[in-house]
Amino acid sequence: MTTHIDSTELDLLARCLGGEEAAFHEIHTKYASLVRASFVRRGFIAADADELTQDTFVKAFRSLKTFDPGRGEFINWLATIARNLAKRRFARRPRPDRFDSDLAEQALARGDGPHTRSACAEEMAMLDDCIRRLPLRLVDVLTLRYVDAASFRGIAAATGISNAGARRRLARAKELLLECLEKKGLEK
Repeated sequence: MTTHIDSTELDLLARCLGGEEAAFHEIHTKYASLVRASFVRRGFIAADADELTQDTFVKAFRSLKTFDPGRGEFINWLATIARNLAKRRFARRPRPDRFDSDLAEQALARGDGPHTRSACAEEMAMLDDCIRRLPLRLVDVLTLRYVDAASFRGIAAATGISNAGARRRLARAKELLLECLEKKGLEK
């Protein structure tokens, strides 16, 4: 593959490899906002996006000697590092081991009467059981969307699938949940 890499960029990278602090600063200034924006688009809050941007540059500069301009542009190499860091961060996030039906019951209770609370608790227990029956990859998508409020882009970044794949997985998870709840006698 032949790519066009600006000779001034190659010179900048060579100076950076040589330990020139000004070159390091120039590369960081040139690309930091793009890298940070990629983390924000993936659904990270500002503080996490800042931290991940810093981690991206630390990793990039430690690995700079492995960059091969013949294989592609520097920004694409940097974007790959950022994407991998985002995937690892999403994977390390603490996840609830199970659906918290008590918390959901409190949040969704439709009234104060004992009958209403009892019906809500029963519905939450059914939902909990149906979620437990789903494959983990579908539970992850549901959690990312409805607990973490992740966008489809964020879901895609966290799971390593495309945006369309994230949409399909979420649709399948909802479809299976509805089927399970209908079998248990819970109407739409």
